Amino acid sequence: MKTCTIGFTQKNAQQFFDLIRHNNIARIVDVGLNSVS
Repeated sequence: MKTCTIGFTQKNAQQFFDLIRHNNIARIVDVGLNSVS
């Protein structure tokens, strides 16, 4: 299984999802300290 990481800070939603689509990411797991942001 390939694991990728991405930070959300300083990215707007469009940039975040464009990166996910561009890299063919199938699943997202939020492992942050406070996962209700």
